[in-house]
Amino acid sequence: MKIFRWERGRQKTHYSKLPLVILGYENHNRLPIIGFLDCLLLKFPPGSFIGKHKDSVEVENPDGSIDRYAHYRLNIVLKKSRKGGQFICESNHSNWSLFNRIFFFRSDICTHRVTKVMEGTRYVLTIGWGNFTKPFDSYTPMVKLYNKSTDS
Repeated sequence: MKIFRWERGRQKTHYSKLPLVILGYENHNRLPIIGFLDCLLLKFPPGSFIGKHKDSVEVENPDGSIDRYAHYRLNIVLKKSRKGGQFICESNHSNWSLFNRIFFFRSDICTHRVTKVMEGTRYVLTIGWGNFTKPFDSYTPMVKLYNKSTDS
């Protein structure tokens, strides 16, 4: 993923993403405590949508072990579409929204989607970050402290 270049979204449902910041996704380049950080601009033209999904983040280490991340996401709707394009987060866990434009949720444990955009174009600024965790089912992750010696 290259920053400042529009590319197709990974859900392959006609939305596009423009990476603005991508940090910590490589095994050797993880950020202390938070692990990774991204900031993307999403564009949803008419006909685009995102189906129900969760965004689990697992990274394989050189020794074959897997690091799992709690994946937090803040979505800010910059421009709503005229019809459709509704963000829906289905969860029994805490998620938060303000004025139906700002959404904060755990994308690894909350099933979420965007309904089909029928008219107009929808733009969303999305910021995601994660921290090292052990496998868990509850909303509160068990944090594994960053250890620089294991990232060499």
